[in-house]
Amino acid sequence: PIQIKGKTDPDSNVIVNDFQAITDSSGNWSYNLTLSNGGSDIKVIATDIAGNKTEKTIHVNYSQ
Repeated sequence: PIQIKGKTDPDSNVIVNDFQAITDSSGNWSYNLTLSNGGSDIKVIATDIAGNKTEKTIHVNYSQ
């Protein structure tokens, strides 16, 4: 597994590839993701308490 992490506004909800990330009170978040060989998309959606969304998708290639 690899650790995906970042920072957002405090009290935001972060989803990584349809799974809830762990977010602390400062807005730091992390999620452990297992990659398969080949290409994968990592999609991160952060939603603040007002309902505003920011979405990023990153394509990565993994080989073992």
